[in-house]
Amino acid sequence: EEMAEAQEKADASEEQLAEKQEEIASLGQENQRLEEQTKQLKEQTDADLATKNAEIDRIRTDIQSLKETAVRQLEESEQQAHALRSEYDELCVTTTLETEMVNKE
Repeated sequence: EEMAEAQEKADASEEQLAEKQEEIASLGQENQRLEEQTKQLKEQTDADLATKNAEIDRIRTDIQSLKETAVRQLEESEQQAHALRSEYDELCVTTTLETEMVNKE
């Protein structure tokens, strides 16, 4: 009878051990699946980040180019304004001199 009880306990222990081993195997597979999923997500995130960083660099380059163009155009406009002002001043002097000459006659 003790032998039968011991055998039952041994059988129950073996059954529990088998269940635990199955559970461990199942958890191992789940862990492997999650690790693979994590790896894929990391790769995708890294790729997305690289794409966004490239886009940011492109935008920064575009902004710098626009700034340089704006500065150049402003300088050109200032030069044109200065030239026009000089031309205007010369015309004023010429007109004044001509007016004085006409008045003297």
